[in-house]
Amino acid sequence: MLRGVVRCAPASDRRTDRVQNDRMATNSSLPAPAPPTPVEQGRAALARHAWGEAFEQLTKADAQGQLDGGDLELLATAAWWTGQLPQAIEVRERSYAAAMKANRLEAAVMAAVSLARDNVYRAADSMSAAWARRAERSLENVPENAAHGWLAIVRSFRAAMSAISIPRSRRRPWPRRSGGDWRIGMLR
Repeated sequence: MLRGVVRCAPASDRRTDRVQNDRMATNSSLPAPAPPTPVEQGRAALARHAWGEAFEQLTKADAQGQLDGGDLELLATAAWWTGQLPQAIEVRERSYAAAMKANRLEAAVMAAVSLARDNVYRAADSMSAAWARRAERSLENVPENAAHGWLAIVRSFRAAMSAISIPRSRRRPWPRRSGGDWRIGMLR
């Protein structure tokens, strides 16, 4: 026996193997994957923080009726990040209704908390208060969770924003100058 010599199969065997491999390749070929749906494209865009693209794709999917409650929340998030607050609020209200209908309390509460926050930005204090109360009522008999914390943040935010928007007639006037130093007036 010679060392280093590799024996090859006869040519006729190699041809049959090639034909069998070609058949296997054509038989086991999977069909080309379907193109991603607008919902999938929107989710991928949100993951990349491509807010405009996500908004466009999810709006297209919404027009085709392809969004469920969770996807509506994604559309609302994309609308919020693209500066389309009225649409974000409208879609988030639909997300809240879908979560309540599906008995998904945590998702509904988070939508209500987000709506309370969004309405503060819109300067709609009564709407903000109503959504905060709705979230609070939903959380009454629920063990403390993240939604309680988010609700506390929104309450603080509402309080801070209402303090900023106190009418001029109720604001304490700035101290007047007395003598040469205006800071002395602050000590009185």
